[in-house]
Amino acid sequence: GEWWSDVQQFVFDVYQFAQHHGWYEVWKQVVELCDPEDEQNAYKVLGVGPDASQQEITRRWRRLSRENHPDKAKLEDRRAAQEKFMEIQQAYEILSVGKHRRFS
Repeated sequence: GEWWSDVQQFVFDVYQFAQHHGWYEVWKQVVELCDPEDEQNAYKVLGVGPDASQQEITRRWRRLSRENHPDKAKLEDRRAAQEKFMEIQQAYEILSVGKHRRFS
């Protein structure tokens, strides 16, 4: 049926992707797609890796919060600064100890 053709095409596409980028990249994509807490994006937003300590995460969050605080932005850039600031706050909340942090 039609759904089986879709499954076959999907498997073929994954295989082609793996041939060009390697199976590790396929695995990274799967992990990213299965990240309901958006933890991987939080690491990117804060510019730290999954092996970062809570102290490193907090230090980076404070620095980015100061640099991107909406009160420091020009009036015409304030909306974008508020969005970036909120993104930084959400990333920190996701990675905070006792909340969603899986590894320490």
